[in-house]
Amino acid sequence: MKFPFIPHSWRWPAWPVLAGGLALGFLWGFARYKPDYLNIPVFAVYSSYLKKVVFGMTQTNLADELAFIFTLAGLLWLVCSRETKEGPETDTLRYRALVYSVLINSGFLLFSALFIFGIGFIHVMIVNLFSQVVFYLVIFRILRWSDSCKGDS
Repeated sequence: MKFPFIPHSWRWPAWPVLAGGLALGFLWGFARYKPDYLNIPVFAVYSSYLKKVVFGMTQTNLADELAFIFTLAGLLWLVCSRETKEGPETDTLRYRALVYSVLINSGFLLFSALFIFGIGFIHVMIVNLFSQVVFYLVIFRILRWSDSCKGDS
């Protein structure tokens, strides 16, 4: 069964979604941007920030959650979009990119576990939420580019 990729013509909206998520994440993380209108009650399976809540309502600012959702949605949208020219070789490149990205990301995590401690490791874990997908996208693009260069010669 073939994966039901998003048509290539629908790929362009992924970029503004990704850019919005990255911008909001940057504002939240570095400028401590937490607009008051995003302070809302939410259902939590588990929360232990100011008080412990299990399967109940709690108050939170959704800026970081929105940054995460938009960033991940944009990245996954790009991953799940068709290329302009799809073929069996594209599936092979996707598979190779996935394997390489898992290996590189695992090496990155192993290095981090051995040499980064404290709050720095928490930051690494936040980056790791997206690094697997980013590594995949970069490696897939490099493989597509190198494959197209071989075809030209």
